[in-house]
Formats: sequence, C-alpha cells, structure tokens
Amino acid sequence: MALHEAISGVVSGLAPPLAHAAVAISRAGEDPVFAIASADGVRPLARGRAFRAASITKIVTGQTVWAVLRDTPGAADADAGALLGVDLTHPKGGPVTPRQLISHTSGLWDEAGYLIPSGQTLADWVGEMGPAIWSPDPPGTLYRYCNLGYILAAACAERLAGARFDELAQRHVLGPNGIEAGFNWSGMSSAAREERVPCYRAGPSGRQVTQIDDDVAPTDASGPNGERIVLDDLAPGVAALALSPQGGLRISLENGLRLARALPSMDHTRLWSPEMGGMDDPTGVVDAYGAGLMFHDRPDFYPRPLIGHFANAYGFCGGLWFDAARDAALVIALNGLPEGEDADTLRPEETALFDAVAQALED
Repeated sequence: MALHEAISGVVSGLAPPLAHAAVAISRAGEDPVFAIASADGVRPLARGRAFRAASITKIVTGQTVWAVLRDTPGAADADAGALLGVDLTHPKGGPVTPRQLISHTSGLWDEAGYLIPSGQTLADWVGEMGPAIWSPDPPGTLYRYCNLGYILAAACAERLAGARFDELAQRHVLGPNGIEAGFNWSGMSSAAREERVPCYRAGPSGRQVTQIDDDVAPTDASGPNGERIVLDDLAPGVAALALSPQGGLRISLENGLRLARALPSMDHTRLWSPEMGGMDDPTGVVDAYGAGLMFHDRPDFYPRPLIGHFANAYGFCGGLWFDAARDAALVIALNGLPEGEDADTLRPEETALFDAVAQALED
C-alpha cells in the first residue's frame, strides 16, 4: 500500500489532461502495484486491457530475431538483402547484416518512411524509395535508431526459420514467459480485442481523438483502420511487413510486467556501444543497445541502471524496464499526448513518474 500511495498521487495528476497515465511495479515476493488514471470521455485504461505498446515491441522483436540468428550459424553477419531478395547495399558501403538491423547500425534511416503499403512487395518498395532509405553513414559506422531496420530484421528471421514472425515470437519470447500479447492483434482473443484501449491524441481543443485501434478486425491481424489481414495468406518473409514488428505489439499492463520481469533472463549481448569501432550515438539516449534492449548504465533520469526500452507513437509514450538493484520491474504508460508532440526527448510527465518510482523504491 505504501508503494501505491507513493506513486498514485503523481499518476492521478496527469490524467486529465492526458487520456491515461499509469505506473505498474512488480517486485519479487510482493503483489504487483498498479496506479492508473483515466480522463473522462475516453475508454478507461485498466490493468488487463491491451493497448499498442509502440517501441516496447522492440524488446520482443529483437530477442526473437536474435534467437533465430543464434540458431543459424553465420546468419547474424550474412547479407540481409540476399535473405530477402532485395538489394540492401549502402551507396557508400557494403551490404547490411541482420546484426546491424537489430542494433540500429545498418546505415538505414526512417526519413523516407518505413510503413510498406499493403499489396506492395518489399522489392518494389525498396526500388521505389531508392537512395532515400539510406542515411549518409555506411553500415557499422553509427548508431541511428531506425524502425525500418526492425521490420527488415523480422522478415529475415521469417526467411531463416520458415515461419511467420508472430509464431516465432510466441515460440521464443511470449510463450515461455507466459505473456499474452500479439503483433497487430494476431493470436489475441475476441475479449482482448473488445476490451482494447485505443491510442489517443489531444487535439487543439484538448479533446482526445483516437489514433489507432478505434476499430479492430475480429480475427487474424488488424490493419491501422481495423481491416482484417489474413495471415495464412502471407509467406514467411512477407508476413512480418504486416505485423508491425517495430511497434505493433498489443499488450496490457499486467502482461507488460511479466515481460519486464523476464528482462533479466533475456540475452544481454551488447550489439552496439560507443566503444565499438568508433561508433557513436548522436542522440546520447542510450549507453548501449542489444537485441531490442536499451542499456542505461548511468541514466540522468533515474538513480540506478536500467534495462528495457522507451516507446513513443500515436500519442502514447512510456517504457518498460528492470531495475536490478531493487529487483523491480516497471511499466510507465502515458496516452493522449498533444498533436505534434513527437520528440523522443524525455517529457516532464515521464520525469515526474521516474522520480516518483525512484523515491518509492527507496522507502
């Protein structure tokens, strides 16, 4: 109760004006704590209601891809384009590898977009985009966060394993940890779809407007507008493009805590750090990056090291973390950011929640 009281006051002061604010904490041997606030006029957030988790998804995607790469000798440093049947050679460097795709060191960037239209093949899309998909920095020379890289990495895993990416994620990450979640609602029950919480944004008048998941397909995967995507029609190497492996995981706070508690047992191989070959992170956001894991060894927003991942998309921001020094799993969720507020810098609301959690875990 003391832990809940320490964070509930901060959480309740954030929604409104936000649509939702929540902190979930789990410590070994203790009941989990959920502090949740929802504004009027939106579907209330609850501990068991699934929502689009944005880049928290990359934890599941990165660990799944890395598991497939570990099972396939030589695959981590193979030519990703050759696996996918497209040319992924940087104009100033060599071919991109799956290792570089999941460590954000591929030389790709998101400036030309990364959502490949339904019905368009990857090869056609890459051909249409041309040089626009490439940053000025060749593969292996710079850490640059890239959603496109995670879509391509998931497609590589499908080709290597001969299975759809949602099935691979269930096999390697979700199933073994007892986590109920799905990419673009794949594999999720009718009840979970009906109880879903959309992502919201606050418009100019302050009214919250749904951004995604206002409508959801009743079965299979669901597209951005609720259209059904029949996954059995999609071959490995193609299905990943429809599953949004960069940010499309739907998961609840309860299952988010299960994912956070599983972080210590995941593969902590550091695939990028500033010490590796002179590579650097121009944003200064992370100390190292692994298979879908951000490592914060000396964070300036929290008093102890953390592993996990930040998230920011469609009006939702937050993250999922593990604080090893306090044996604490954390989920922070804010929904209903104002239109146009898309920066990846830490917001005052997030800072307030991190401060509250840090203080609560000291008591």
